[in-house]
Amino acid sequence: MIRNLIDKVAKGDWSPHEPIQQSVYIDSEPQIRVIPFDKYVSQCCQKEQVDPLSVYHLMQRKIYGDMADRANRSQIFRGNVNQLLCDWEGNCTLTDMFEDPLQTPFEYHSFQSDKQRSHSLKQKIQEYEDTLHDTSPQILKDALLQTKEGCVDCMDRMKTHQDKLASDMDSYEPNYPDTWGNLAMKDDSFYRHSVKDNSDPRYQEFAKRQIDRVIPPQIQKVFMNASLLPILMKKENRKLTREITSLYQSIHDDVKKIDYLLDKLPEVSEVTKTSLLSQLLSGIGISDEPEESSDERISSTDIANTVQDIMDAKPDEEAEPKTEPLEDDTDDDTDDDTDEEDSSNQEGGEFHLSFF
Repeated sequence: MIRNLIDKVAKGDWSPHEPIQQSVYIDSEPQIRVIPFDKYVSQCCQKEQVDPLSVYHLMQRKIYGDMADRANRSQIFRGNVNQLLCDWEGNCTLTDMFEDPLQTPFEYHSFQSDKQRSHSLKQKIQEYEDTLHDTSPQILKDALLQTKEGCVDCMDRMKTHQDKLASDMDSYEPNYPDTWGNLAMKDDSFYRHSVKDNSDPRYQEFAKRQIDRVIPPQIQKVFMNASLLPILMKKENRKLTREITSLYQSIHDDVKKIDYLLDKLPEVSEVTKTSLLSQLLSGIGISDEPEESSDERISSTDIANTVQDIMDAKPDEEAEPKTEPLEDDTDDDTDDDTDEEDSSNQEGGEFHLSFF
């Protein structure tokens, strides 16, 4: 359908200033339905899943290519058009006239991808808002910050699309638009009479066959189509620009909503501190998790007893080298004196307790 549309416009059978006539059946009776050209193009684009701006540009390229081919194949056509170009523009290079000024057209599929992405981000934000009180604050915060980064990137891409459309606006017109318009107003005979009169009937017959084979019957309408298509392209450009502006504003509002949701999140400082402490303890080989078995726990009483055993054992070890053997006939009084001395030594001694 799109290919047939492009071919008919490039040959001059259809034109933007003429409605499209379609045969339809109403109550089993054939009737003619008239559809405006741009509306018909929109219907075709919806069926083929393409954008009208790209279709209009394909029509332009088809016209440019066909015109360059006609100029190469028909000396009569090339001479007449080239003479008019020289008179109007002062430039006698015919190939410049048929070059496409729009070398890098707008990437509609890329825009559609970014558009779908913006809708997906909006849906995520709504889901986060619905689960605001059911999700861990730290997890939700990380998700919101990541979504915010996506929104900011999407806004930048929308701005790039908008700038591209603005720069393309001046590239829709063909080169030497006044010459194209002038050729659209020429009579059909302008494209078919020889540059030099020749009375030889054989030459005239050959020239006629060549022209009929190369030049379509409504060649002037083809030049008119090339002059009218930029108007439709600018119309679609403005339509896309408005859509992108609306999407940009919607994404900007989503960023504001994310900031609002971040402000509503409970404080996570204590959680962060606990997590940091756990990391520090784990780094030195100590776990802050409770023991699985209560039998393995060390009570404060056990610790106190262990400390006391160390304190009791330490003086004996230090005093052992200084202790002299006692005689067997030592009486009880001597033993009592020795016990008192040992007791005094324990009370006045210094103890160094180390756990490492």
